[in-house]
Amino acid sequence: MGLRVRPLVLVSLALAVTAFILTARVGAAPLPTTAATVSSRPAASAGTNGRVSAIARAGERVYIGGAFTSVGGQPRRGLAALDAASGQLVGSWRADVTGGPVEALATSPDGGTLYVGGDFSAVGGKARRRLAAVSTASGAVRGWSPAASGGVVLALAAGSGRVYAGGKFTSVSGLARPYLAALSTAGAVLDWNPRAGGAVWALGLGSGGGRLYAGGEFHSIGGRAQRGLGGLDPAAERWSASGDGNVNGVARLGGVVYAGGHFTTVDGVTRKKAAAFADTGGQVLPWDPHPDSSLGVFSMLADGQSLWMGGDFTTVDGVAQPHIARLGLDDHPTRDHVGRPQPALDGAAADRLVGLRSVPLSYPN
Repeated sequence: MGLRVRPLVLVSLALAVTAFILTARVGAAPLPTTAATVSSRPAASAGTNGRVSAIARAGERVYIGGAFTSVGGQPRRGLAALDAASGQLVGSWRADVTGGPVEALATSPDGGTLYVGGDFSAVGGKARRRLAAVSTASGAVRGWSPAASGGVVLALAAGSGRVYAGGKFTSVSGLARPYLAALSTAGAVLDWNPRAGGAVWALGLGSGGGRLYAGGEFHSIGGRAQRGLGGLDPAAERWSASGDGNVNGVARLGGVVYAGGHFTTVDGVTRKKAAAFADTGGQVLPWDPHPDSSLGVFSMLADGQSLWMGGDFTTVDGVAQPHIARLGLDDHPTRDHVGRPQPALDGAAADRLVGLRSVPLSYPN
């Protein structure tokens, strides 16, 4: 499978028509007059020898998926676990993927299972067609084995006893489910069938599990036209920032929203592949880690004290850090962020969730 280079309208939080579209709820506690960004210089951590497309966390581990074959100099194909505190490879965990790359990860609410999506044919030596589940503790492959056919799985979300999958597939386990499906935790395909009219690139569950959001290149859901902006809180503040390329990953940490992708400028300011914004108002902040490579950043995860960034880069802020970087909170807060009500995105890591062609969907019964 080729690299996943998305047109502007293909990401749910996108530089669509050269614009970021972000949402945030207002009305929480006031934001301080300064907001600390993470450092632009990565902390020492294990790197990979190929693209990292997906990041997830469970407990004290961060899981990465992509198109690599080694991590920290040790053999790991497509999947690996890193220690969240040190960034180093967890040597006892292994679940090698063969037949194609990993494109999506999601953890179960209890943190015990890692759901995996992509274009692979086997995980841990067991046949799995584009969907799999493994133990977060050991990497052992679970019995969960729905099979996606017709195209790659690009997005996963897990909650409320269900696993949602989105992508370019047309059926799951022999049942027609174009581009979007709901699965039980036992692996059964559920009756819910929203019939997306095009590929789904992103999925996310709203806070409290009240809504499923889908973003992609579809033009209809359930036979009804779904275009433009959808699934946004009408009471939310919305802001935009002009840019010149795609956004693939977004995360919120403290009072700052981070975006990573293929862009090189934002609001006329040079920001190669990664940028930071005040989450109220959307001002571009001085943070500029400058990951190299033309394809840049594919995924982001905020885990409380650090921002994880995965992609096609090999250096960050001039420091060798191939394909996965861990950026801790900076000791020097930014000074161009005025006090305003603090908004909150649905989830600490709102990776590719809200924006153009993003719609809320009813859960299956």
